[in-house]
Amino acid sequence: MFTIRLLTATAFAAGALCTAATASASPATDALFAALNGLGYPITPQDAVMAGDLACDSSTSGLARDLIASEVAEKTGLDPAQSSTFVGIAIAVYCPLR
Repeated sequence: MFTIRLLTATAFAAGALCTAATASASPATDALFAALNGLGYPITPQDAVMAGDLACDSSTSGLARDLIASEVAEKTGLDPAQSSTFVGIAIAVYCPLR
């Protein structure tokens, strides 16, 4: 189930990169917002960027993904499943572009 959600979110993000008529702060944030909006996650743009940065920085420092997701949940109010998916999205579409 997680893989299907991640693939769906990644597809939304890829579509946003290909069809974005207006840019926000960066292609990375556009991709992240598109994926999260596609999933209907209740997170503000500011929290999404903060949590995306946290996920990227933590993953490159070697922190386990479940611990990153737990920290994202604590800082954003997303539930554990949402925060786990969020971390996967951030690593897949946000981190490589930021």
